[in-house]
Amino acid sequence: MCTNFYIRTKKNEMVIGRTLEFALDVDSDIFFRKPGYRYSQDIRKILNQIQTELQLSDKQLENFQINAETPDAEQLYSWEGKYGFVAMGSLGQSFATNGLNTQGLTTGTMTLAQSEYQPFVADKNSKTLLYPCLTNWILSNCSTCQDVIDALDVRREDICLSKESTLSTVMADNGEDKLRVSNPFTGALPPGFHFHMPIQDKLGHSIVLEYTHGRLTITDLMPIGVLTNDPVIGWQQENVINNYMNITPINIQSLNPNAFWLNNNFACETVAQGSGFTGLPGSSAPVDRFVRASMMTNFAFQTDDTVEATNLAFHILNTVDIPDGTSREHINSESGNGADRTLWATVSDLTHQIYSIRMYGSPQVFKIDLKKLDLEALNDVRYRLPVREHQSIDVTNNIMSQVTISKEPQPESV
Repeated sequence: MCTNFYIRTKKNEMVIGRTLEFALDVDSDIFFRKPGYRYSQDIRKILNQIQTELQLSDKQLENFQINAETPDAEQLYSWEGKYGFVAMGSLGQSFATNGLNTQGLTTGTMTLAQSEYQPFVADKNSKTLLYPCLTNWILSNCSTCQDVIDALDVRREDICLSKESTLSTVMADNGEDKLRVSNPFTGALPPGFHFHMPIQDKLGHSIVLEYTHGRLTITDLMPIGVLTNDPVIGWQQENVINNYMNITPINIQSLNPNAFWLNNNFACETVAQGSGFTGLPGSSAPVDRFVRASMMTNFAFQTDDTVEATNLAFHILNTVDIPDGTSREHINSESGNGADRTLWATVSDLTHQIYSIRMYGSPQVFKIDLKKLDLEALNDVRYRLPVREHQSIDVTNNIMSQVTISKEPQPESV
């Protein structure tokens, strides 16, 4: 499970908040990619590395099998990246579960269990991406949402843009060079490993790629700007717009005493704050998180700049955070009482290319400024955040230093 949303500042700058929830510890760390990196899609080699790294049991291995239709890496699409990026990896591999590139574009993978990708077509293997590699391709090749729309194999009628959007569908249905996206795994793959992909750029565009029934649908996330998980985005957007018109940031007022004719027996009174959000769903289910994030981003006061917006984003991320143990399977299930929890949260400042991360094990935020990174030197480096070492900021000595200063002899006045 995951939550994704945007915040726009008064300067029209974009900040993107994102969480990753999973019952499995996917061993997240940070990896870096330079411009000009050569990408291939040797999924069989990668799967062997995952099996070795995680020491998967025979039962677990049954869930990660390559289907017979998957071509060898030499037959599949390969490319040279235009842009560098920083990303959260998982399972010891350099698949971007969430990342930010040097052009101010962000994307990642979020569970959509009902995903069904485009089938393999023999004469189009050289233009086929395996879906686990899609986010790496987007981050390394695209600077805008329009770049993504223009490059992928999608029908014009399957591109759903808002009335205010400046994105174009002109390139849809145009040419044989469009990239298809296919699933290399068998049907035994757990539903949590099927994804849709949100994409946001610093121009203010926000879209999601959803593969269902073997076709790609590209949907504008604006004006709501939120994404969670199942069901598909169209249903989620209709639900929040049509069913929650009662939610307001204005506190509910006590009834005017003069309106006695409305009451048979008594009048309700309140002095509570936050009563306008009464009825806001509070569970960790995707539909509830979608509504909650939508209302929080819709009604929060607009910030002056991206520093304030980043702070606001982490506050809103707190409202969809899942503590370990609060969203668990039945004790007799195959997962053995496994519990989803928020493994990490990120905030991407698209204007200034600043990537902020908070891990489950610490409330501290770690910041990476892409503009200051030497991506050539860092290429393929994996970095694990020092979470245990940074649980809190100890200001005890700072406080005591103030006492020492106050005890120093003060010069007598003349």
